[in-house]
Amino acid sequence: MKTLEVLTKNITKLKDEVKATSPGRCLPKSIKTKTQMQKELLDTELDLYKKMQAGEEVTELRRKYTELQLEAAKRGILSSGRGRGVHSRGRGAAHGRGRGRGRVRGRGRGRGRGVLGHAVVDHRPRALEISAFTESDREDLLPHFAQYGEIEDCQIDDSSLHAIITFKTRAEAEAAAVHGARFKGQDLKLAWNKPITNISAVEAEEVEPDEEEQREIIIA
Repeated sequence: MKTLEVLTKNITKLKDEVKATSPGRCLPKSIKTKTQMQKELLDTELDLYKKMQAGEEVTELRRKYTELQLEAAKRGILSSGRGRGVHSRGRGAAHGRGRGRGRVRGRGRGRGRGVLGHAVVDHRPRALEISAFTESDREDLLPHFAQYGEIEDCQIDDSSLHAIITFKTRAEAEAAAVHGARFKGQDLKLAWNKPITNISAVEAEEVEPDEEEQREIIIA
């Protein structure tokens, strides 16, 4: 009952905010404001909670709620009642990592190739496989990992309680892997979800260094 009262109060508060902030000119219906999205999340969560308490089927409603969470995570506006939001940690792991000297060094020295630089593509996985969470924890799983970076995709298997969460960058995924394993007083099982890569495409990027680059390697 306490959870129901909290959700009801939050919805009432958001309704008042929507009325107070509604401009004279309405935004297009396809564009949801932060307050509107938070309200929709809370409404869906309340419906989900009520149906679960009543023992009703909630598969479709749960899928809708997860989709709303993912949309809110992408826009950085997860519900205020769901932790600290997507970017509150400042993405500390996203800076200062680097890739060593890399291939950018030595390029663009006026050799007339017209090459502006060789960007090294990071093929390391950005998706985490997550398991060892309970049925009651699944609604809080996405907000928990959203605090470590921007989430591109989230897939949760209803039958096996197994999730795959994909981050925008490898650095954010690593931060989630290091700091996100502890969840609600329990340890989650985390593993990298490795996508199938096109071997020929990867080999094409591994170009042999030219003579000048070879000299740099020997000197280094």
